[in-house]
Amino acid sequence: MRELTYDEMGQIDGGLAPAVIGLGIAVVGGAGIGYMEAGIGGAFVGGTLAIPATIFGTVAMGATGLTSLFFAGASVGTSFVGAHAVNEVADRQDDS
Repeated sequence: MRELTYDEMGQIDGGLAPAVIGLGIAVVGGAGIGYMEAGIGGAFVGGTLAIPATIFGTVAMGATGLTSLFFAGASVGTSFVGAHAVNEVADRQDDS
């Protein structure tokens, strides 16, 4: 096993850091929107479902061709599922 050069470390940091920061922002945003719509339960659901949506979107940006199309669709689909789940939590709270 060898040590990484400064250039290689820069490539790793440049590739991972923005994805991790973007994931954090997406989770906080999803939790915030979920909280506004449905309180604590909505925050949990919104923040949790923001994780796979962001990961799928990140993979879609890094891929090409059909793989990119598949992961972009998965990201959008997961976002719709998250919005529906937050609405369901809000509806259940209204019913009780």
